[in-house]
Amino acid sequence: MTAEKIRAFRTSKGLTQEELGKLCGVGKSSVSQWESGATEPSGPSRVILEDYLSGERALIPLTPLEEKLLNELLQRSGLATREELLKKLVLDAIAAEPADSESAR
Repeated sequence: MTAEKIRAFRTSKGLTQEELGKLCGVGKSSVSQWESGATEPSGPSRVILEDYLSGERALIPLTPLEEKLLNELLQRSGLATREELLKKLVLDAIAAEPADSESAR
């Protein structure tokens, strides 16, 4: 993954460095360093970015209210990324389903 590919992806999607950072669970300065070639993405942020670049992960624009609510949930959850939060919410919802809901489907 090159600095040029990261910058090209971000600009083609109309994202700011701050917005791409939020999507990857890092700050604006990390994205700036990636794009300058000073550092490379690592850990979860690298996996997330690779998924976006490959098209395996879609960008879904949020309204300002949705953005605010999601950020509030993320902060309260203590989790590091939106992906972790959404995974937890889905698993919690599945675990909360009544056992007899299978027969109703």
